[in-house]
Amino acid sequence: APTAPAWLASAQIFAVDGVDGFRVVRCPFSAAAQLEWARAALDEWAEPEWSVTNLDLHHGPQRGLWAAHRRGERGSLLPKLSWATLGYHYGWSERAYDPARRSAFPPPLARLAADLAAAACGAELRAEAAIVNFYGASAAMGGHRDDAEAYQDAPIVSISLGLDAVYLIGGETKEVAPTAIRLRSGDVVVQGGRSRGYYHGVPRVLAGTAPPSLRRAAAGDAELLAVCEWLEGHRINLNVRQCFEEEQEEATAETEPGGGAAPAECEPPSRVDS
Repeated sequence: APTAPAWLASAQIFAVDGVDGFRVVRCPFSAAAQLEWARAALDEWAEPEWSVTNLDLHHGPQRGLWAAHRRGERGSLLPKLSWATLGYHYGWSERAYDPARRSAFPPPLARLAADLAAAACGAELRAEAAIVNFYGASAAMGGHRDDAEAYQDAPIVSISLGLDAVYLIGGETKEVAPTAIRLRSGDVVVQGGRSRGYYHGVPRVLAGTAPPSLRRAAAGDAELLAVCEWLEGHRINLNVRQCFEEEQEEATAETEPGGGAAPAECEPPSRVDS
């Protein structure tokens, strides 16, 4: 089994009775790290070089959504952004991944997800795809199973940032009564074992619940303060998964941006030292 890195050695990891392979890692991130991961999602990974988004169909690929928001431009489409796919792009209509339709996957996020999978359940995860969900305070996600990936043995790693949310984990059918868990900013859910195929959803995001520590961590940094202010009214979920048992041959990617090296202790490619 893979070994978890030192920065996760003291993390609080919880199981749920009767839910095989399911783990909750209670906020292993510093407040500064939470802001930096959220900044990466808003400012980098929503860009066409990395992602396909829900805006593409009707508006075309959008560049500079976060920059336009920060400038206060009227008509900014950022409030309409609800999801972005990274790596292998999920086909919502086909409910499948096309091996030929992919972008480069952010290396720091891949390393983070692999580390969290190792720490939570001693499992290997080769991060190949992610869906970044952007929730408003009134948003929700209905119960569903993540069954489109050809390979179902690797866990799913799901990271919450910003507002709290009620998360439901059920069972193999909708007849199984779900267990409700309150997820706070920085919390991580790992669906391994049999729970990898269980129904789950987010029926409610809780307004006014962003932790005060985010604002303290952003003090003196205008960019991080803008991220903090956005998170005070929103939730970001980064959910990472492996699609195929064997690594696919390197096809010509839709985009091939650089990744850089992530600092130690779970930081994205940016400036903070946790």
